[in-house]
Amino acid sequence: MKKFMIILGLLYGCVAQAQFNYPPAPPALANITAAEYFIDTDPGFGAATPIPVTAATNIPALVASINLTGIAPGVHQLMLRSKDVNGNWSITATSTFENLQPLYNSALAAVNITSAEYFIDADPGFGLAAAIPLTPAVNVNNLLVSIDLTGLGVPGNKLLFIRSIDANGKWSLTSSTQFNNAVYIYPSAPIAPGNVTVMEYFFDTDPGFGNGTPVSFTAAPDLNNFLFSADISALPQGTHTLFIRSKQNPWSVTAASEFLKGITLPVSLLSFSGTLAGRDVLLKWITSNEQNSSHFIVERSWDGIGYTATGRVAAAGNSTVQQQYNYTDAGIAADMVYYRLKQADRDAQYKYSPVIRIRLSGGPDIVIAPNPVTSQLQLNGIKTGTAIGIVDAAGRQVYTGQWNGMTIPVSHWAKGLYTLQVQTEGVTINRKFMKQ
Repeated sequence: MKKFMIILGLLYGCVAQAQFNYPPAPPALANITAAEYFIDTDPGFGAATPIPVTAATNIPALVASINLTGIAPGVHQLMLRSKDVNGNWSITATSTFENLQPLYNSALAAVNITSAEYFIDADPGFGLAAAIPLTPAVNVNNLLVSIDLTGLGVPGNKLLFIRSIDANGKWSLTSSTQFNNAVYIYPSAPIAPGNVTVMEYFFDTDPGFGNGTPVSFTAAPDLNNFLFSADISALPQGTHTLFIRSKQNPWSVTAASEFLKGITLPVSLLSFSGTLAGRDVLLKWITSNEQNSSHFIVERSWDGIGYTATGRVAAAGNSTVQQQYNYTDAGIAADMVYYRLKQADRDAQYKYSPVIRIRLSGGPDIVIAPNPVTSQLQLNGIKTGTAIGIVDAAGRQVYTGQWNGMTIPVSHWAKGLYTLQVQTEGVTINRKFMKQ
């Protein structure tokens, strides 16, 4: 035990009295002036195959041509080293490679395609499918084929397969494409419309069909560019909605339009625009006249339906000359974004600007038609085979598959808001639509 204590004491003393001498700074880097390589066997420094270099302290991304003449097929070691201006050689770097020497056969002369056949879903075997008439040729382009869909059973997604055989009896690969065997029952021609005989309007609250304020007009099957006067004298100042409908057995859809009564708007907006700077959107607007204006709220939407405030810009207050404003919305991650301005005055009155749409990617301009949709959903701007999905307002997946250019039946879906999700070019593009 005493011996152990003595050893500890000596160690402690050594630690307490130790002095560390740091080495001097390394010398400045010298230029690399030469480089060489060899394969498998080192011939000695300076005796390998030279690699042309431009003298420098650091030579990144050097492209060298390695001569494999006389190198047997198989796995080999490539060695590389360099020398600086002082004659000092670097460490020899090593890389393993395989020297492949495939043997190529000359291509056979093309022969005529003599026949072709197709089948749906189940392969009956080579030569047993439905024949496709064609004129024998080496290359058959733009061949139009009539596909018999009789007896395919329940309508739905099907696979069409097609293949051909040449004059030597060699079959091609069997290509396939997906399609939807939907059965559409077209309605009979509609009854010729009769005259519109009744028209009425009302404000804000619906008094019931036939109880609105009547509009005088001449009965006709179609009323284009019809003008009438609506009495707003009994309405208080503020925002109201005008509703109008007509009767042509039965009543039409009730149209609506919002308006302001008796309020001097705080701002006269001359222009509102947006430009791109990378992933930033630069918004600019110009006013020609401002009366008691307070501020502008910049509102943003990803789908053109729901908007949220993203910025606030103070207004000039009172001005009779042009005022220029700008706002930058930075780091937009979506491929499409919508903006509008909420122009507010000091009396809490406000007005919305027109909506502008900014496209941030070079992807497809996807259009859903019709929107709102009732029975069949048509998509435009999507390539066939693109992966798509549809989720409802609760985030539940209601549809998934690949777009085949046909319509999607939605008549059995619940009414509400849905989101189309399109997977293209490595990103997901979302579009919202309403199901009625």
